[in-house]
Amino acid sequence: NLYSTDGEYHTDKKLLTLKGKSTIENVDFILSGDKVYFDNKKKDGDATGNVTITFKKENIIIEGDKAMYRGKKYFTKVWGKSLMKSIVDKDTLYLKADTLFSINDTIHKNRKLTAIRDVKIFKNDLQGRCDSLVYNLQDSTINFFDDPVLWNDKSQMMGDSIKIQMAHNKIDKLYLRVKSFIISKDTMENFNQIKGKKITAYFKENKIQLVDVFGNGESIYFATENGTSLVGMNKVICSNMLLRFKENKLQNISFLTKPEAQFIPPHEISAPDARLKGFKWRIAEKPLKKDMIVR
Repeated sequence: NLYSTDGEYHTDKKLLTLKGKSTIENVDFILSGDKVYFDNKKKDGDATGNVTITFKKENIIIEGDKAMYRGKKYFTKVWGKSLMKSIVDKDTLYLKADTLFSINDTIHKNRKLTAIRDVKIFKNDLQGRCDSLVYNLQDSTINFFDDPVLWNDKSQMMGDSIKIQMAHNKIDKLYLRVKSFIISKDTMENFNQIKGKKITAYFKENKIQLVDVFGNGESIYFATENGTSLVGMNKVICSNMLLRFKENKLQNISFLTKPEAQFIPPHEISAPDARLKGFKWRIAEKPLKKDMIVR
């Protein structure tokens, strides 16, 4: 199906050029733009100006300044302030980047989305940024690379790479690899910190339930009374740790390998002691919904 105010179709070559706001639709996708070119023999399409591609089966919309579709190679590229919108449950996942690639693996019936340069992600329960990302729609995993940082509720998570496993459109597990760091701010503006070589966080209803730390584990936790007065600061070095949470608040910690623990009373806490090496609070970089929906 073709929709346009102006255009040309070369019947012998099966080449189509549409001008003005134009749309091409088939069983798999809808491609629209201010100018659309389509080669019906090769199944190749290009669009420029206010481009929108809708993948019907996956319920995904990608917008950008320019688009390239290669039907026989199952490859799509959208660039120039590109934005993906995916409706998950009753929420929308926004993914913004300089360039988005979509590859449809017909053998394994799987679509992968790759985002590069200045990547930002926003969902009501998850926000993040990195420089490259791979979203596998089949197994609902999102991999973040190149200086990734994520936020969930009051927690910030960093690592050399981050992998999210989704289940039923919600965060199920989160894997931090190399220089892993979790920071959460309490009601008294203190920063509770967990650091390790590898960290795996388990979620329930989008809230952290359990955190496993594997290798080079360190933690700082501020003990408070009713969240209004500081009791002291616990500082522990332990290779492997297991932390349990309730309502995003730490309930207890199990130190599994030769812990070295130190409790510091409030009057003895100094600023350097209250930060683990590599600490960086990056809340100013956190994407906001209003910044995501406007291209």
